[in-house]
Order: sequence, then C-alpha cells, then structure tokens
Amino acid sequence: MLRHTTMALGLAAMFLFPMVNSPVLAHHSNANYDMSKTVTLKGTVANWDWGNPHVMMVWDVKDETGKSVQWEAFLASVETELSDGLNKNTFKPGDSVIMTVHAAKDGSPHSVAVEMRRGDGTVMCAPCTGQKGPGSEEKIKGFSKENQ
Repeated sequence: MLRHTTMALGLAAMFLFPMVNSPVLAHHSNANYDMSKTVTLKGTVANWDWGNPHVMMVWDVKDETGKSVQWEAFLASVETELSDGLNKNTFKPGDSVIMTVHAAKDGSPHSVAVEMRRGDGTVMCAPCTGQKGPGSEEKIKGFSKENQ
C-alpha cells in the first residue's frame, strides 16, 4: 500500500510540478485588441511612461480631419524593454515617433505595441511585446495610411 501511495505521489508531482513552475505567459487578456491586424501611426510623443507592470507610450496623432488624438500603447515590462535596449530616456515629450500597433477593437485610441520607430525610421523595438501579428496595416476609425 505504501508503495502505491509513494508511486502515485511521485507521478502527481512529476505532472503537476511543471505546471506550477512554468512562467505565466500572460497576466491579462489581449481580447480588447485586434491581434490579427496592425496599423502604423506617426505622431509626437506626449509621455514615455517607464514603469511596471508595463512601459507605456502616449503619443499625439492627427486624424483625417486634422484633429489631434492621443493614443496609448502598452509595451512589455521594464525588464523586457531594457533587454531590447530601451530605457527611461529613450523618448521624451516632443520626439517624433512611428508606432505600429494592434489597435483596440472598439476603435478607441488604445493599443498594444508591435514596433516602435523614431521619426527618422530607426527601429527601437520590434516586436515590442513578443506578439507580432500578421501585419496588415489596415484603416481603423478616422485614421488611414496617409497619416504616416
């Protein structure tokens, strides 16, 4: 009996330990974002929020009518972005930026960053979150490729 119990506990540990020990792949869902499409938006940095749990880029983009719209894009954690070569001084308000993002499904100016470039085209991170989509750069509510 003791032998069967020991064997059962050993098998249970063998199967359960990898589940407990494996890293958490996502602590929240990207269900609000269209991960099958990307859009590229050129604008001006309003805020480069360097902090956990996610680095966030806030930038102003002119829509088709010329109205300025403030976009937000979530990046990975500070630690992940440090490994990409970014830091708290990479961007400052007023810098020109070109963001390729997975935009919110509801058309609001919220997104998940895919690629981030300086205004001169220098790639700063790609993919920024490790979740680069197929990349179809389609038009989304009020924005088109012309604003790039």
